[in-house]
Amino acid sequence: MATEAQEAVFKQVAAAANHFETLGIADFEKCNVEDIKKVYRKLTLVVHPDKCSDERAADAFGKIDKAYKILSDPATLQRFREAAQRKRMRDIEQGNTGEPKVRKVDADMTPAEREAMARKKSQDDLYSKSLRLQKQREDKARHDAQEAEKNKNLNEQLTSSHNNWKNHLRNMNGSKI
Repeated sequence: MATEAQEAVFKQVAAAANHFETLGIADFEKCNVEDIKKVYRKLTLVVHPDKCSDERAADAFGKIDKAYKILSDPATLQRFREAAQRKRMRDIEQGNTGEPKVRKVDADMTPAEREAMARKKSQDDLYSKSLRLQKQREDKARHDAQEAEKNKNLNEQLTSSHNNWKNHLRNMNGSKI
């Protein structure tokens, strides 16, 4: 049987959407490698498979270890920070409040919540698809405009060449007379 602390870590790891959440780091913008190391050590003491007999311990420990290995590299930590900041900016641009969202584990959700989540995902997928289609339309319109400009230039060149040839022929006929 798992302790309260172990249960809390299992839920935290299961609900995590990224490595920062896996380690329970809320203020990812200000954390450093030392902070990550401290959190990692505390978590591993709670769910290390040698110290915790719960069947979820090995999985949770593996995810915590992976998050630590990735975020303990300063360059990688910086890249993840930047990605998280970009995501936050996208959320704000899309009208999300920026408040942290609590993700429930599927087992903790009611059927209505699962249905609402599926609808939301479907709406997000549709929105993403509409953005992709809009970008494709814009790219096609830009390409078509470039092609039209190229065709116009070729047409002007052909007309100019044709006129030059006609003038040349007139000059040739006129000089014989």
